Amino acid sequence: MKVFLKENRESLIFLSLILVCVAIYGQTVNFDFINTDDIYYVYENTMVLSGLNWNSVYWAFTAFHSANWHPLTWISHQIDVSLFGLNPGAHHATNVVFHILNSLLAFAVFKRLTNDFWKSAFVAVFFAVHPTHVESVAWVSERKDVLSTMFWLLTMLAYASYCESRQNSARFDKVVTLKYLAVIFLFALGLMSKPMLVTLPFVLLLCDYWPLERLKKLGDLQVLILEKLPMFILTAVSSYITFIAQRAGGAVEGLESLPLDVRLINAVISYTTYVVMMFYPVNLGLQYPYRRVLNVEIFIASLIFLIIISAFCLWQWRKRKYLIVGWLWFLGTLVPVIGIVQVGAQAMADRYTYIPYFGLFIALVWGVGELAERLNLQRIAVIVGFLATIALSILAYKQTSYWRNSETLYRYSLSVVGESFLIAYNFCLVLMRQDRLEEAEEFCQKAAIWNREYPSAYNALGIIKMIKQDYEAAVNYFSMALSLSPTDPLTRLNYARSLEKVGREDEAEKQMQITEEILKADANNLDIVVFLKACRELASEYMKKNKPDKVLKVYEIALSRLPEDLEIRANYALTMAENNQHEEARKQIEEVIQKAPNNPKFYNFYGAILAKQNLREEAIKQFEKALELDPNYETAKKNIEELRGKQQ
Repeated sequence: MKVFLKENRESLIFLSLILVCVAIYGQTVNFDFINTDDIYYVYENTMVLSGLNWNSVYWAFTAFHSANWHPLTWISHQIDVSLFGLNPGAHHATNVVFHILNSLLAFAVFKRLTNDFWKSAFVAVFFAVHPTHVESVAWVSERKDVLSTMFWLLTMLAYASYCESRQNSARFDKVVTLKYLAVIFLFALGLMSKPMLVTLPFVLLLCDYWPLERLKKLGDLQVLILEKLPMFILTAVSSYITFIAQRAGGAVEGLESLPLDVRLINAVISYTTYVVMMFYPVNLGLQYPYRRVLNVEIFIASLIFLIIISAFCLWQWRKRKYLIVGWLWFLGTLVPVIGIVQVGAQAMADRYTYIPYFGLFIALVWGVGELAERLNLQRIAVIVGFLATIALSILAYKQTSYWRNSETLYRYSLSVVGESFLIAYNFCLVLMRQDRLEEAEEFCQKAAIWNREYPSAYNALGIIKMIKQDYEAAVNYFSMALSLSPTDPLTRLNYARSLEKVGREDEAEKQMQITEEILKADANNLDIVVFLKACRELASEYMKKNKPDKVLKVYEIALSRLPEDLEIRANYALTMAENNQHEEARKQIEEVIQKAPNNPKFYNFYGAILAKQNLREEAIKQFEKALELDPNYETAKKNIEELRGKQQ
């Protein structure tokens, strides 16, 4: 038995990692999407819903959607839609598969770098089961975390192979060159998944110091930096693109709203909190709100703690290299998300620990391992590690269960993080979709109280008042929202609707015109989901008012940004037919069908366009084609019945 275990120990570790990940995260295949970000990343993103095609891939590489540039992440979501449609369990399963791969790669990477089997195994296990990593795995929108980490670890594995070949070769031969190019290529793929990889070249420098032992004298540093020059160039380019994308998406907070001293204080407290969370991962929530008034005593205690740990690691930099490497890995990889450049409203987030905790795991595992060897307590150390794994797994399983749907997640998160206006607002939206208006209004009021400068909360309150037919109150709420965000097209359109309800038709017409101007002026800057929704709703309003010429203008604005969006083009063609531009309408819809010959919806559009010309037989043929592709397409069935009824 001992011989079997020894000969197959690597396979058994791999199997154990797979089983523990499935045990914790297998439950997610029964989970729903979350309306925080999933709405933008998957189920209301037109370019993701179209699946994988040339148009969607082009968009993935050219769009700054959701204040990010990560084309491979978009492509992974598009592949999911092509394979599984909008089955949320399948999208969750993809995240779980990536997390399993990352856990296996973590073991392979650290074993290759350090040649220490059991310590590498414990690092991989702690990574696999730590509760703070639940957010990265159970949240579909955090595909970018698990995908980019896969490329991070593959880059490290390729780098280890390159270093071995470089050490055994006196010059840059073909094999060394190919391995070097593989490192650069994998790193580039990682950056295209999530810009968090900008810190990877610095981590590779740390690995040069330990465990690779390539940095033996100061002169080696210059050579090693030059060796990574292509990676530093890619890092600079990615950082610039990311900053532009996040600023364009309105995700970067200005110094006037968050002064630098407040950011620095929060960064110090966050670093210490992340360390505490690694050892005591309880009361984890979706979003930790930014405290505008920070506790000075906590800041001083946190600063002293960080100084002591840093000083100890520096003191041990020669004797225990793993300490300084692990500590600097942790500190350095958190720099992009620690809040000096503040992105979003969160003070910190569980998902930000996905890569940085590798550093703490290294320091902890190698430190405990050395201590156990000195005291001859190796077995006890293994038992403690095993018990810690069980405890972390139980906590991770429980934490994962809160991600079942938006309501369970938001109720739990509010109970542990307190006054989070973003959670309250998103919970309000969930309740509105379920027609639970009283509860929705309650949480939306909380969001508005917790952040009085949050326009979306006032807009949602206005919508609730519209549904309740309290139109004067709706006008006031929409007006408040516009005072904070005057270029939001959806809010302005809602304002127009509310004005019309209280009899102020001229003002309503003016607001609709302003909405159209905003869409035209900011076509390439607005979030794509907001932009498309505003275009559709404005077109619908103009249609109700029997203004097909205005509808055409709105669709032209939409097509100026998304010329290859086939659904927009189909609606554009139908509107042309309603505006008696029959030949152009037919030309447009035929081009759409040529690009998507298997989509029944577009044959239904074609039939409707032909019906506008009283070409009933031809229209019926198109509706029948739609039914051939989808026998359950009720709209096409009704259209055929209606046309045949008119013929009789």
